[in-house]
Amino acid sequence: MRHVSKSSLGRVLGGTAGKPETALVSDHVFACETCRKLAREVVAEIRAEMQAQRPTSRPGGPLRVLAEIFGLEHETSIDQTLALAERAAMRDHTLKAQKERAGVSRVCKSWPFVRLLIQELRHQGSYEIAENLGSLTAVCIQGMDPSQYSEELRCDLSSEMWAELANARRKAAEWDRATKAIQRADDFREKGTGNVWLRAHCLEVRAAIFADQGQLSEALGQLVSCREIYEGVEDWPGVARSLIQSANHLSEHDPLRALGLTKQALPLIPKADPGLANLANLLVVECLIELDQIPEAAALFGHCLERHETGRLRIRRDFIGARLLHAVGYSKEAERLHADVVTADLGAGLYKDAFLDLLFLFNLHIKEGDLDKAESVCRRALGEAELAAFSHEQIRGVWQSLRERVQFKAIEQDVIRKVRAYMAVHWRHPAHQSPAFVR
Repeated sequence: MRHVSKSSLGRVLGGTAGKPETALVSDHVFACETCRKLAREVVAEIRAEMQAQRPTSRPGGPLRVLAEIFGLEHETSIDQTLALAERAAMRDHTLKAQKERAGVSRVCKSWPFVRLLIQELRHQGSYEIAENLGSLTAVCIQGMDPSQYSEELRCDLSSEMWAELANARRKAAEWDRATKAIQRADDFREKGTGNVWLRAHCLEVRAAIFADQGQLSEALGQLVSCREIYEGVEDWPGVARSLIQSANHLSEHDPLRALGLTKQALPLIPKADPGLANLANLLVVECLIELDQIPEAAALFGHCLERHETGRLRIRRDFIGARLLHAVGYSKEAERLHADVVTADLGAGLYKDAFLDLLFLFNLHIKEGDLDKAESVCRRALGEAELAAFSHEQIRGVWQSLRERVQFKAIEQDVIRKVRAYMAVHWRHPAHQSPAFVR
């Protein structure tokens, strides 16, 4: 069925259409935005005619159902817009002032406003701002009217807030605090409505916390459970995301298995999410490079370049592009692109990525026996103004140790693997004691 006609809608809403026509039109109206718009117009016209004839009349049957649905959509849209306005009015205030306003504002205690805060928290890049957002969101949830929002629903919101806060803490390498936050998310979730998607999200965040600390088997176990949930409710895009997350964690350690998982995910990615499809294709390219299948990698990478990317995905694409150039013998061009990737990392505040990308380039030079270039990477890591300002003393000692090993021609792959594991976890805060490879 393409679109419904105005006359057909009139018959259905007027109660004169048969059951088959009513069922057909109803299914289409709720799936097609064009016909929903037409249905809103027809509902408004019929209600206006009814009230003109009998001001006290109320719609019945299908007309009443649609009238109530469209009315609720309108109210929800206005409430969401009011939430936007309220957030704009308080955004520049201190956290204390924001909490005080939340205590007296009706809008701040509404579902749309709390959802807006959680979405903002999900996309927040600053750890400190994320903590403030979490604190404000908790105040708003506590103030929600229990006569309108059940305890179970508020627990779901609290669980989602703590899961996003755990993710923000993970990104900032606040491992203990991230683990405590995801546990609080699970505690609230168990008291909630039993939302399976919320359980899957908590598993995804917990998997990321494990993976970032090098606990790969634990991370993969969480993602298997997550995937089983999505399969159980036939959420195939969710299955695709969990497969890609697993492949991403495995790409360096087991590229063949990662490649299989990614190819399994690709057909499940909806056309409405081209960004996820491009991420999956980039992951395939990276695995093919690891497996020395360069012609296939080059062919697919050309397709990846057709889509304009920004932010972290653009940086990752360029990093993989540099790897591809190096694999086909364009070493100088690859080095220039690698250097630009590190600059982009720093420009985006991705200090962990900058450290690991520099270490990757360092290892590349070591494998090729070009010790002068390997030492130059150490000099950049120690001398780059932005990195130097961010680095703690222990990580500077690691780079200095690598530099000395290069000078004495005493660098081994086992040491580089240990350095990578150290930097992945302690890029922001030093370990309790200096790592063994620098003592």
